[in-house]
Amino acid sequence: MIRNLMKILFGLAAMLSIAGCACNVQIWGNSDSDNLKIFSQRNPHFVHIGEMTEFKVTVNPDIASYLLVDFCGKLSFAKRTGKGEYSFEKSFDEKWRDRNCNVIVRAFKQNGKRDYRTHRGRVVKSKRYNDPPDELLGEASMRIYCYQSKIILKIKTTDEKEPDWPRGRLVIFGSNKKVTVVKYGRPGVDGFTGFGPELFSGAYIVFYEPKSSHVHRTGKTRVKFSIPDPVTRKIITVEDFIDTP
Repeated sequence: MIRNLMKILFGLAAMLSIAGCACNVQIWGNSDSDNLKIFSQRNPHFVHIGEMTEFKVTVNPDIASYLLVDFCGKLSFAKRTGKGEYSFEKSFDEKWRDRNCNVIVRAFKQNGKRDYRTHRGRVVKSKRYNDPPDELLGEASMRIYCYQSKIILKIKTTDEKEPDWPRGRLVIFGSNKKVTVVKYGRPGVDGFTGFGPELFSGAYIVFYEPKSSHVHRTGKTRVKFSIPDPVTRKIITVEDFIDTP
């Protein structure tokens, strides 16, 4: 009987130890690789406008009742995907241009009723009446920087004459051997723009803001522009690598 009592006491002590311990919470994002299955803990984490980024969170030990996500002030619940594993996604549209903010994930152990619930599509904190607060087991954060990559190329023409822009072609060499050809932009139609010449250099400028699907998710992206010279008709070609952090 004494032996059984000791087992019970040790069991209760273990349960209390687990309930009161702090969890190791970690967060990853997948915008650092062309392979969407590869995640990193890079902090700050860079994302391109128009990009859909997936985030994964691990909680160890796996004793959390739910995971609360504070994405730049907007609350949501992460989806449980496995033992001690959670995930959530975020699409970065134009309103995120040049913004940066913190993403904070918090693991909670429910006591009584949940402190947080969904109400009319929003996560709100419940009012507690003689109800113990949920236990915060641990948290992790990641700084997010949202950017728009830019292509800026300079070309020189004979006698500084303006090129016939519609005959130009901009080529972007993206991820997984994807090649995107961009034509001259027109009102209501996406494309590169050309202007100039510059006052001192006499060079013309080719400008374009590529979509997230055009470029590599990290590192550098090769670009090439070609257009006939307005005088000699020979093809002018310039190449460069743009940063996609």
